[in-house]
Amino acid sequence: MSDRDGRMALYRMSLDGPADSARVELLDLTSGEEYAPIWNRNGTELMFTSDESGTQNVWMWDAVADTVFRLRPDTMKQSVGDFSPDGRSVTIVFQSGDFTTNEIFLMDREGGDLEQLTDNELYDVTPRFSPDGSRIAFCRQHIETTDDGEQRNGDIFVMDLASREVQRVTTGPAFDCLPAWSPDGSRITYHGCGPDGCFIHVVEVVSGVT
Repeated sequence: MSDRDGRMALYRMSLDGPADSARVELLDLTSGEEYAPIWNRNGTELMFTSDESGTQNVWMWDAVADTVFRLRPDTMKQSVGDFSPDGRSVTIVFQSGDFTTNEIFLMDREGGDLEQLTDNELYDVTPRFSPDGSRIAFCRQHIETTDDGEQRNGDIFVMDLASREVQRVTTGPAFDCLPAWSPDGSRITYHGCGPDGCFIHVVEVVSGVT
């Protein structure tokens, strides 16, 4: 992702050969500003956002067939979520018109079978599938009441996709976001920012121990 040619666009870099500009290729997928690329597990499809339609929507590039399409043509702003491990489903985030809430949705990789996973007045973002595809971890921004009054905080939550039960995994005063699962699904790394700075943390999903 770079604006080297005058707009924010997606590029592909080869890991072979000398480290020079010849290794970098402009993908030229849409005419809009492009952000947040994420590959599926086998590197054949790329999900990203573009505002080519006038609204930031999630798009899909099939790198094998070299085809590009919008997952859900919509006037609501969207952001990229994740591919399920088998590549059949994806998560994306829809943003409310007043930009105060974000909700996570599940759908198939072609944009069909849309299903809302979260439904509240909070800000749910960065959903990530567990390695077995049975859960998603995400960041929930919420308001907490402290001795100093109300303040916005962010914590890592996990949803079981079968039961829709939600578990809060982190509870500290730091603003926690950007979860990533361990290969066995027992732990989550995340980015936490607090009074002492920003650090990468690891938490056990079941116990909540960091």
